[in-house]
Amino acid sequence: MVITEEQFEKAFRHGDKESFDLIFNRYYPQFVNYAKAFLNNLHDAEDIVADIFMKLLSSGKCFRDEQHFKGYMTEATKHTCLNLMGATEFHRKILRLLRRRTPVAGNKTEWIEWRIDISRIMYSLIGKLSPGEEKIFKMAVIEQMRPNEIAASLGISRSAVDAQLKRAAEKLKSGSLGNLLRDYLNSHEGD
Repeated sequence: MVITEEQFEKAFRHGDKESFDLIFNRYYPQFVNYAKAFLNNLHDAEDIVADIFMKLLSSGKCFRDEQHFKGYMTEATKHTCLNLMGATEFHRKILRLLRRRTPVAGNKTEWIEWRIDISRIMYSLIGKLSPGEEKIFKMAVIEQMRPNEIAASLGISRSAVDAQLKRAAEKLKSGSLGNLLRDYLNSHEGD
């Protein structure tokens, strides 16, 4: 069965539940599989695709046909996955840098000093964010809360959380903040 422009309009412009459910049920599994191919994580893939559908529902965007819709969903899913992968890759790079300086196993004092150093570096970097970015970043990274949970906890929209996290990640990945961590670790590599 072909989904018509009218059904897309009903679903996304007028919030018609029946039309939305028809589109969601047909395409959600397909785009979850597409996202999972990028992420290798079913839970993240499901969250990403559900979030894209919810954003579409609230955006009022309309599509002229299924091809237009599938093209939009393909690009939105791909870019969201790549953004998540980029953030994850940045996290892995930091961990690789930190492991270079890992203290000798069994030396409890060295481990405690190392953890204090790492905590000091990370909080110094995070402290350079704006208050809103810092709070949301800590909730996401340190407390491991999902964006929807953060939004509900703070009484703000999911898109506001996404925007704050994106700005925080960009600042942390930027030359000045990212290099601060690298420089510190490189200067203490022989310690």
